[in-house]
Amino acid sequence: MTMTPVTWVLDGVTFYGDDVGTGYFIVVDMDGVNDAPAVRTEEIPRPLQHGDFSQKVTRAPRLITGRGWCRAANEAGLLSLRNAFPGIHDDGAQGTFTINEFGVVRTATVEIYGQPKFTVIGDTLSANWSLMLRAVDPKLYDDGAGPGHW
Repeated sequence: MTMTPVTWVLDGVTFYGDDVGTGYFIVVDMDGVNDAPAVRTEEIPRPLQHGDFSQKVTRAPRLITGRGWCRAANEAGLLSLRNAFPGIHDDGAQGTFTINEFGVVRTATVEIYGQPKFTVIGDTLSANWSLMLRAVDPKLYDDGAGPGHW
């Protein structure tokens, strides 16, 4: 059985083995995509009673962290990957994050959250990377089939 690879597309950069002549990014680990975002509610104690008053519950923004590695065919390719990586959403604007996980495509509107890291591994033409994203609307929307998923 062949597994469909998990791919990310962010600001025109595809994260999974698309060799564009200069190299490619691989997603190794990701947090926050399939977890439900944190719950927020106001706690108002009931005077002289146990417990709190019931309050509306909302969700905090979705925080997504991706980690992986990339490989280039030559030094120029590694330089190109290194230069492209910190440029993802470098203007602070929001953009579309698309994830294709096992053939199911979901999207979220995200912004950079934290410092992107790109660490070259010696003279191997490879580097490790990590990227943190914040989706203010915590829902992940599928391709028009429904209201989205937590």
